[in-house]
Amino acid sequence: MEPCLQARHRMKTALLALGCTLLPTLGFADAFAIQILSTQYRTELSVNPYLLADLVGSQSISSTTPIQDAIDIHGNTWAFAHADLFAIEALTDGAWLTPDTQLGQATAVAESMVQFAPLTDGVATLRLDFTNLDALSFTEGFIELLDVTAEAVLWRYAWERLLHFGNVPWPPPGAIDSASGTTVVLAESLFDMTHQYALTMHTGTEASTDSEHIVLQVSGLEPVPEPATLLLVTSGLVGAGIRRWRQRR
Repeated sequence: MEPCLQARHRMKTALLALGCTLLPTLGFADAFAIQILSTQYRTELSVNPYLLADLVGSQSISSTTPIQDAIDIHGNTWAFAHADLFAIEALTDGAWLTPDTQLGQATAVAESMVQFAPLTDGVATLRLDFTNLDALSFTEGFIELLDVTAEAVLWRYAWERLLHFGNVPWPPPGAIDSASGTTVVLAESLFDMTHQYALTMHTGTEASTDSEHIVLQVSGLEPVPEPATLLLVTSGLVGAGIRRWRQRR
């Protein structure tokens, strides 16, 4: 196996066999408290080896809980997607299947939509991290914050391949961290505690004889337990205490 394919195989093994993820962990000093109202996650994967129609594979998942999914054929053509509360990731590899000219194509889509209500009025600075955004040619996606109550898009950062667009300006090229390949956007967001909001993240990648990898992450929002959740936790602790008291008697 060629060195580049060995490296791809090791990455694939780490993701698929060990269930690892490449999503970074970000912290934010002044997170804005919110109550999660609903969540919806989606992933779509496909692998299509050229000239091997009988090996074409595809699968899609929709869930209210986070998703991590993968599909591969012959160990070289594969796709991976991860959709979580404030982070999504898509990774594809379309390496050579055989020593001849036969190629494989892979696509991956990850999407997360979180509907929430702020616990206070105020302005929050959300940090949006786009890793590998400008390093790869075959990716697309967006991050959008919608005021559901007012039916208004507060901001939307979108791209397709190397073209950037949306309803607000992207930062200048200097905002890209050359060491990590991450484009950082600080999005000022005015919240009304009487309104509901929806944060949507979407991305997709496509690879044939290359590898494509994109990560989106949002920080600056801090979910707090719902009153019903707190009640259940409290009831559980009280119930456990009563059971122990009865056992001692």
